[in-house]
Order: sequence, then structure tokens, then C-alpha cells
Amino acid sequence: MKGWSRTRQGLSQSDENGRTDPNVGRLFDYPLMMFLQTGKPNYGPLPTDRPHQVKLQAIYQFAFGTTVGVNEYLQSGIPVTRELAVLPPNNYPVQYLGRGSDGRTDPFVQTDVYAQHEIKLGGRAVQLNLTVLNLFNTRNANNVFSTVNRQNGITFNEAQFYTSGLNFDALATAQGIPLDPRFRQNSGLQAPIQARFGVKLVF
Repeated sequence: MKGWSRTRQGLSQSDENGRTDPNVGRLFDYPLMMFLQTGKPNYGPLPTDRPHQVKLQAIYQFAFGTTVGVNEYLQSGIPVTRELAVLPPNNYPVQYLGRGSDGRTDPFVQTDVYAQHEIKLGGRAVQLNLTVLNLFNTRNANNVFSTVNRQNGITFNEAQFYTSGLNFDALATAQGIPLDPRFRQNSGLQAPIQARFGVKLVF
């Protein structure tokens, strides 16, 4: 199975984990959070956007009672969008270079396998099974720390922001705003390899 999709800004935004109800996104907290540093509206892919997704499944049952299966997942990486905090003490996060400004994470890849063996016991049977998730223990990033500055944000004239735009990086340098060392570092990884054993009695 394969798919192509896009997740773009609308009534709901996924910029904050777990906050996806319509019309309650953080963009409504302060007007300038909806704009680029040029003063133009900020449109583009949301953090959960994975345009290409492929899922492959295969299963084989042997005559001696053993069944094996494999699931393969392939997905595009998610957009990485840098943010700069502005106007202390509120420090509103502004995606000043636009959504997807820093490319995407590496593609998400995961292989899961399943094995089952059935033992006949008269009119009944015992099934022993093993499920291994993320067989190759791949550790693709599923989140990236995207805030540029660590402490108070930059200050500026809001009227100028909406009319002629500003250069936020230049302002941060001029105002001595320190770079956060976590910036562009992975802040979330896919779950490591897991194994689950099961026993089932069939009668």
C-alpha cells in the first residue's frame, strides 16, 4: 500500500504536540505569529506532514504449522521549521523563515516481524508467537528542537514588522541573543527494538 498526502495549515495546527482542536492553535495567541519576518503570511506544511508513505505486508504459512510475516513502513521525513522567540517577556515563537525552512528529517523506516508456531494437542492446539517491532533498531528522528534562542527573545517595532519586514537573525546578533545549543538537535526518536512473546490456547 502506498499513499501521497499533504498536511497544511488550516483551522487546526500541529505546531504544539497534542493541541489539534480547530481554532485553538497558538497562532491565535498573538497576530505576528502568523507571519514571516517579511511581514507576509506564513503558509506551508505542518510538522506532521509526510507526503509519501509506503506500507508493505507479507505473510507465509508453512505446512508444518509455522507462520511468518513482515511489515515494512517507509515515510517521508517531517518538516523542520526554525522559530525565534520575540517580544519578551512573552517570547512569542515566530517561524520567521517560513514552514519547512530547514528541510526535513531523514525518512522514517521500520521493519516489524511476526512468527507463530502451532502445536496440535488432540482436538486442541497451542500457538506460540513472537512479535518484534523495529527489528533493525533504527532510530529515525520524529522531532527536532527548532527554537533558535535560549533566553529572552528579540525586540523590535511591530509597525515596521508589518509594513517593511525585518531581519530577525541580524536583530538577534545585534541584541546579543545567545543561540540555544539544542537548536536543530533531535528531540525525539522512534521507539527502540521491542519483542513480545505470546501463548494462545485454541479449543
